Amino acid sequence: MDTHPVANVSWQDAYDYAAWAGKRLPTEEEWEFVARGVEGRRYPWGNQFDQRYLNSEESRIGHTSTVGNFPEGATPEGVLDLAGNVAEWTDSDDKAYAGSDYEPESGAKIVRGGAFSLSKKCANATKRTQVPPDTRDPGLGFRCVKDVPQVGRKS
Repeated sequence: MDTHPVANVSWQDAYDYAAWAGKRLPTEEEWEFVARGVEGRRYPWGNQFDQRYLNSEESRIGHTSTVGNFPEGATPEGVLDLAGNVAEWTDSDDKAYAGSDYEPESGAKIVRGGAFSLSKKCANATKRTQVPPDTRDPGLGFRCVKDVPQVGRKS
């Protein structure tokens, strides 16, 4: 049986599922760091776009594909599907970066990553999109993260 990403869920749906699973949604900063790595890559796999590495509008698939179906698009650390298939909710509210005159969208959450229905410009690891939290879309899903226990740390 194929395993496709969960999609068409609101931010609250994603948040509630992550909490139920003992995990959480990543912040937009965490999401970007994983996608760009310490090298500051433009795309999870490197600095050049390659439509063979993701499920985006350019792929002309037209729907989600099996999770991990584009292994060439993984980060060097092995994280899959950050640039395509479905864009992903983060736990972050829309806010301006320090020193910016940008006006945040009140109540909006930040979505990261591209999707099967979005063009390559959304696959860029620095692209952020402001989305109302009640939005549901076939190209919008989420991933969960879990905090790593601090080994040997004294309280």
